[in-house]
Formats: sequence, structure tokens, C-alpha cells
Amino acid sequence: MPRRSSAALTLLLASCALTPPAVHSSHATLLSAAEANDAQLRRHAERGCDTVALLADAPDAAAAAARVRAHGMRLAWWVEVARCPALADARPELMASLQGHDDWRRCHPRVPAPNDGEVTKVWPWVPVLSEEGFAAQRARVLELLRALPAGDTVFLCDLQGAPSACGCGSLLCRWIADYGPIKTNTPAAADAAARFCQSIASALPDTKVVPVWVTECEPDDPECGHVPCFTGKCWRAFDAQWRPLVAACDTVAVLLSARSLQREPLWPARALALLRQQTAAAPARALMVVVDAADAETGAHGAPADLGAFHSVVFAAAPIDQSWEPRVVRYAR
Repeated sequence: MPRRSSAALTLLLASCALTPPAVHSSHATLLSAAEANDAQLRRHAERGCDTVALLADAPDAAAAAARVRAHGMRLAWWVEVARCPALADARPELMASLQGHDDWRRCHPRVPAPNDGEVTKVWPWVPVLSEEGFAAQRARVLELLRALPAGDTVFLCDLQGAPSACGCGSLLCRWIADYGPIKTNTPAAADAAARFCQSIASALPDTKVVPVWVTECEPDDPECGHVPCFTGKCWRAFDAQWRPLVAACDTVAVLLSARSLQREPLWPARALALLRQQTAAAPARALMVVVDAADAETGAHGAPADLGAFHSVVFAAAPIDQSWEPRVVRYAR
């Protein structure tokens, strides 16, 4: 991947308006199991990485975890929660739906309109924003983690609704799961993500649980089509979910991977600025950012000075899949 300018990260620091401490308390790197080989782990350790986060659903994740421990680094697991093809295929009724605006069709023009007894779902996203989805995801995540070597930290990615579930078409719009009259499951309260983190933490008392959050849309965001997301319900609903999350969790990570979210390099700074403007800000000691490793390179793979304001930084070398597609499914009425 070509290296981009560090101007985006310099602007990101300026947007947070915090006094930088001398060093990070933690510098983690997100790797796939294949990338966590001895040569790469040695390289990351020499350049200041104290924690390696591994994608938990990789078939050879346990062997990679043993290598991380052998190199004297802390082990974290990165768990993708809502985006789960296996669960979506097994229980399609739990997926988020597309019932509101139809701007998403500009990107998927060939998807047929649902017939009577059908609904268009956001495959493969199964959010915890329904009581049934919450229960199914809790059981799945705990089964996954208990089959792996114990980690020091667990990152729970995608605890919000599904991208574009309001119908706007944006990957960032995550405030809801079912924006329409058809409900194939029971909507949960706004504190569902906070309760999910607490539930996992209670089951794994020796592991630190960190939710990974995605910000909402921007003013006049072209990804939202003709839907006035920024001035509509999106940020208000976001705030209603964010506040209990910040109150419940010691550390909250913000996913600022422009690559994963298909945004241009300067987007992370704007996203963080909007987060601080539109919601209750998390204290500096509790705020973690997840940035693309390729964007954060500064000649050495250590924590660059322009990220010094954050309690912890995760450099994502492994891809974080945020894609979705519409699928028409039948439902029981």
C-alpha cells in the first residue's frame, strides 16, 4: 500500500485540543495471524510495540498468540461483532434491515424490491441492537474467546447498528438497525452496546474489554446521498448510545481507519473533531484511536509525536472489513 502524508495525523492531533503527554501508555499493532510471524514480531517489538492485537476468528490464531507471548509482548484479541457472515446466514432474521430511505440503491441498483413477506437486509451485519441479536452475539463471542488463549485485552469492534441501515448508503451511518415498520426481532435500548461490554467483561474478569466505535456522518456528506443525516437523527441517536458506553467503559477506541471506511486521508481529523463537538467527550486517559499503520509510518514504526495526545494508539496493519451488501429475505409474520 502506498504511504500517505502524515498531514492527516498532524491535523488529527490539532483537532483533539488536548495537551500531549510525553509518551503513550500503550502502543498496539493489529495483525493477522499470518503477519504475526517471528520476523514481524521482532520488528514491531524493536520499534516500541508493547501489544499485538490479533484477529480472533483466524484459524491459526492460537499459534500466532503463542508467538506473541514468546516475544514478550502483551496479547489482545480483535473481535468483529456485528459483521458475522456465519451468524447472518444461520439466522437471517437477526440482520439489520433497509426499510427507510432508498438512497443506498445508487450503489446497488440491481437489487429487487422486496415482495410481500420479504424485507431487504444488510448482509452480513447482526447488531447487538436487538435483544435476540444481543443474546446470539454474546454467546458467539464468548465461545470464540474461550476457545483461544487468554488475552490481556479484547477489542470489540462494531457494536453499533449496521452501516447504511437508515437507507442513506453511507458506511458511517450506524445509529440504527431497523429503520422501518418491519421488525423481525425485538429492539434493544440505547445502552445495548454498554451492556454488551459489561456482559463480556463480567464473563472474562481478567481481561480488559475495549469497545471500538465508529463516528457518524459529516455535514453535507456525499456518501449519505440526498438524506440529511447530519442534521437528522443520526448524531442524536449516536450520542444516546455513546454516553452510556463512555460511562461503562474505562477505555473507548475510535476507529479512524480511512482505508476500512473508504474515506480520504484527512477524514480522521474531521471525524474526531465532530465526535468532540457532537457528543460527550471521553476523558483523554480513556480515549484510544485506531489508525491505519500505513498512514502512521514516520520512518520508524513507533508512536509518532502527532498522536501523543491519546492514551493509547492501535496501528491497524490488518484490514478491518466494514463492507455490506443488500439481500432480500423472507420473514415470518
